[in-house]
Amino acid sequence: MSNNDQIVLEKTIEQLILDEKFKGTQSEFFELFCAEQVLKDYDLSTPEIESGIIGGSGDGGIDGFYLFVDQELAQDDFDVASIKKGAQLELILIQAKLEKGFKETPIERFITFSECVFNLEKNVSDFEGIFNRDLINSMVLFRAVYGASLTKKIKLKVTFFYCSKGVRIEQSVQGKKELLLEAASKHFSDAAFGFYFFGSSELLAEYRREPERTFSLKLAENPVSVANQIGCFVGLVKLADFFSFIVNDRGTLRRDIFEANVRDYQGRNEVNKQIKETLTDCHGEDFWWLNNGITIVATEATQSSKALSIDDPQIVNGLQTSREIFEYYQGLSEEKKEDVNDSRSVLVRVIVPINESSRDNIIRSTNSQTAIQIASLRSTDKIHRDIEDYFKPHGLFYDRRKNFHKNNGADKTKIVPVGLLAQAVTSILLRKPHVARARPSSLLKSDEQYSKVFSENMPVVMYRVCAEAALFVSANMKRLSGQLSRPERNNLKFFVIMDLMMNVSESSALNVKEICSVDISSFSEAKFDESLERVRAAFSDVGQTDATAKSDSLTSDIIRRFDETLLAEML
Repeated sequence: MSNNDQIVLEKTIEQLILDEKFKGTQSEFFELFCAEQVLKDYDLSTPEIESGIIGGSGDGGIDGFYLFVDQELAQDDFDVASIKKGAQLELILIQAKLEKGFKETPIERFITFSECVFNLEKNVSDFEGIFNRDLINSMVLFRAVYGASLTKKIKLKVTFFYCSKGVRIEQSVQGKKELLLEAASKHFSDAAFGFYFFGSSELLAEYRREPERTFSLKLAENPVSVANQIGCFVGLVKLADFFSFIVNDRGTLRRDIFEANVRDYQGRNEVNKQIKETLTDCHGEDFWWLNNGITIVATEATQSSKALSIDDPQIVNGLQTSREIFEYYQGLSEEKKEDVNDSRSVLVRVIVPINESSRDNIIRSTNSQTAIQIASLRSTDKIHRDIEDYFKPHGLFYDRRKNFHKNNGADKTKIVPVGLLAQAVTSILLRKPHVARARPSSLLKSDEQYSKVFSENMPVVMYRVCAEAALFVSANMKRLSGQLSRPERNNLKFFVIMDLMMNVSESSALNVKEICSVDISSFSEAKFDESLERVRAAFSDVGQTDATAKSDSLTSDIIRRFDETLLAEML
């Protein structure tokens, strides 16, 4: 194997660091880069990828720790009560070493860590002082989610990824891999364990792999096209062909073709049980007779004989049906998957909306026919379209549709995920950075909380100022990565955002009018450093723990310190 891949990878990383204006170390960037390639099919935002990076002293050799429940990322505030029966629990552990080869030591560290996290006889508290706080928290989360899943017949899958710039794997290193899988599997006999070496060739291949934009959907018969509505079709698709449409080359569900902000899979509820029974117990009735079918929106759709070519497809209704079809075919043997006698079909509608507003109306209308939490339709609210449109001329990309701008090559440093904006507004306008820190993934689930953060009565200027503050602080936290540990950055970020805004506005009130009047150009490294110093001092005084970073006492102390400083400067 040529060393060219190694050389190209090194040059690619050097250029990306420049292009993305990355302020941290090259080793930190490599950890993020590797995690992004490993998790490419999981459709995670940049903040979500960053949330799983462990790195630093006391990391146990683990650089990335990602826990998924039914392919949804589980974070600190994950509600274990929401786990559905039959769910898939997946743990991905990553080591990213900025070295030109693969060595035995990293795999040995995987073995040691596996004994710590998978041996349930050992208490996580036993590792206090050995592992850093981020890793301890990740272990606690895994244990909590696994423990809550024991009575729900979950499927556990654990995958190890060892990433480096290596191009060859020595036999002794391969041997360590087998020892790791043997050591890990002894703790969970019914779990699936896997291991992958990701060297220069694999990392480059994943980096170059673009998300598919055009998909072919094979039809059972010629579809019905709608007169005067270009690209709109209704047709029947054989179940096996629909299964092929929704899985990637690895046989896993395509996350990117499911409307990310519409609806979560509801697990084994009564409706899905009926769908499963319809699939498994055929009594001569075709599947589409008993099921409402699938709705797909796209940017373009064209017919060629008994097939549709669909650009940017998004399944906006029929997720439950799609998941049950996926689970059904995943459980079949290869022989049964190819059973030509199964001619059952599902009804599919493909619609090319005339504009974004029409697209949102389709999503809302098709999802109103069955029970669905209104929180799942947040991104279709007018306020989010207004924010997206307002951000564009200011060089910001609002990720109302998750990873839409990232997949279209936008500057990552200017992408504002919905969750990050919600945390910024919570920290600045509501002056509750402790809430933003403690509940990163649940701020939008409560109607009461959501209405305080996103409202058409709020001026869009306010959202831009909050977004700029969040991006500025994030960049400067990375600038000081040598002085701030990763746990410190995680705990202090939203408090610094609040303090910075108080600092530049010279007020701790931070009402809407004052926020809107803030001059973005007044954000400076000097102001950031002042705010960081004040926040670190307060954090140090209250104990420097995750618990204090999630309590209102730290927020109150920071506001008090700011007011005292401001008063002293006025006297």
